[in-house]
Amino acid sequence: MYRLTILFFLLLAVKSRAQLIPGHSNNLNRNISVRFINQPLKLVLDKISKEGNFYFSYSGSTFHSDSLISLNVQNKPIRNVLDILFKGEVDYKESGNYIILRTAIYRFNVEAGDVRPDKNSYEIEGYVYNQRTGEGVKNASVYEKKQLKSTLTDNKGYFKLKFKGDHQGLVISVSKEDFRDTSIQFLAGVTITEQGYAVGSGGEGAFSNRVERYGLSRWLVSSRQRIQSLNIPSFIANSPFQASLLPGLSSHGMLSSQIVNMGSLNVIGGYTAGVDGAEFAGIFNINKQDAKKFQAAGVMNIVGGRVEGFQSAGIFNIVLDSVIGGQFAGVFNNVERDVHGVQGAGVINRARGKFIGGQFGGVANLTQGKFSGIQAAGVINITANDVTGSQYAGVTNINAGKLKGVQGAGVLNLNWKPVEGTQFAGILNIAGNRMKGVQVAGVLNFAKKMNGTQVGLVNVADTSSGYSIGLLNLVRKGYHKISISSSDVMKGSINLKTGNNKLYTMLGGGVLSENSKNVYSAGLGLGHDFIYNNKLSLALEVHSQYIFLKNTNFNNLSRLQTNLQYQIIKGFTVFAGPGFSVYNVDSAEPDAYQKSFIPSHAKNLFKGDQKGWFGWQAGVTFM
Repeated sequence: MYRLTILFFLLLAVKSRAQLIPGHSNNLNRNISVRFINQPLKLVLDKISKEGNFYFSYSGSTFHSDSLISLNVQNKPIRNVLDILFKGEVDYKESGNYIILRTAIYRFNVEAGDVRPDKNSYEIEGYVYNQRTGEGVKNASVYEKKQLKSTLTDNKGYFKLKFKGDHQGLVISVSKEDFRDTSIQFLAGVTITEQGYAVGSGGEGAFSNRVERYGLSRWLVSSRQRIQSLNIPSFIANSPFQASLLPGLSSHGMLSSQIVNMGSLNVIGGYTAGVDGAEFAGIFNINKQDAKKFQAAGVMNIVGGRVEGFQSAGIFNIVLDSVIGGQFAGVFNNVERDVHGVQGAGVINRARGKFIGGQFGGVANLTQGKFSGIQAAGVINITANDVTGSQYAGVTNINAGKLKGVQGAGVLNLNWKPVEGTQFAGILNIAGNRMKGVQVAGVLNFAKKMNGTQVGLVNVADTSSGYSIGLLNLVRKGYHKISISSSDVMKGSINLKTGNNKLYTMLGGGVLSENSKNVYSAGLGLGHDFIYNNKLSLALEVHSQYIFLKNTNFNNLSRLQTNLQYQIIKGFTVFAGPGFSVYNVDSAEPDAYQKSFIPSHAKNLFKGDQKGWFGWQAGVTFM
């Protein structure tokens, strides 16, 4: 027993170094030469990073970047330069092309206790102390990376780990926030007095704990697991499979949040570093970093990193980074950054970053970044940036950016910035800036600068170089005139003309003479002005009028006319010209009422059910 104890026992090294992750650049061991005299810390770090061709990552609130530094080193490793610069009070770790700086105010003393071997397993126990105070360190993470075993120290700093199998060497690492990482190495018959923190993590650098700070996952993840993640944020490993009942009750135990699995099965719910394969849960999946390929849960998925692949949940999906692929939920999808792919939800989809693809919500879609693709919602689409593509909503589309494409809504389309494309709405279209395209609305179209075509009962614009077709076209800096005239048919008529010289509408009515009695008419028309100069123009107009006769049912008079117009003074124009009238007769022979305004030279048209004749009109125009 004692021989076996001696065989597996090792005592440790307190001096620790920054972790080196295999497969990444070993920047900390690269030699540099730098010289500074009373320079700000930020400038010093920037110069060192340029010399070493890497980047520093650190919190500005923790490091006083404006403090003055004097430093002169020649051909020394960056690790040693940082030791001199921070006097051993900062811990450094590598992640890709970054060196992450973290304050390490305290140091550990680790006292290894008994090693108790069994036939196919053994236990290692010991204590972790604060080197400065001598007190036991509570909630320090003690773990072995290769075997994926971990635990937290108790109130007195005590720990115990159990391992299965016959191992020639183990490295027990100790980590805690604000402490410098330390490791203990156990080898068969060998004692090493100092050991750096240099055994591979098998992962991809430092992880954010943002998923643990997210409200719902904070409630589902135990405080012990959150402490574990804070203590060893940069340790990550890979495993082919894990199974769990709840977070912490897992085949990987307390270390589940540091392991990326190819396959993951969570009976109720689980918390892992990520998935690179397939993950299923009866209720919820929580991933510290990325979820790749496929993920499905009965209620919810919460991912702290990216989703690359397909994600499905009965209630909602929450992704704190970005999505490349598909995301589907019974109620709600939320992505804090970009989406490249498809979002589908029974109620609401939300993306805070750029969106490229399709977004389909039963009630609403909300996007804060630029949108490219198709967006469809049962009630409302809201976008805070430019849209290129199509938007369709049962009630309303609201867009704070530019629109280039098609926008359709049952009630309202609202855009603050320029629109280039087509808007169609059951009631109202609004383009708060330039409109270049087509607006079609059941009631009202509005565009600040109209460079296209408007079709609606009422069309409103500040300026217009396009066409407005409707009962009333109001262009503030355009065409709004009143004309009073007389013709071979009308004893007198008045029309309101709105739009611009390219196309204006005529809305008005008149009085006919019928056996010394007055017969009234009302109608709608369109016109176009051919401008020769500031004084002279030619108008081409077509309009249709309904004539109110007592003894007939259908009394429609259509007229095509042209007027030569001359402006006497600004706001007063006279006009006159020929016209051609077509009158629909509701019987084979006109009665006495109709004969009163149908001239004798009128000709039968289209098998005799219409009368046509040439005539004249003349009048004045105001404004």
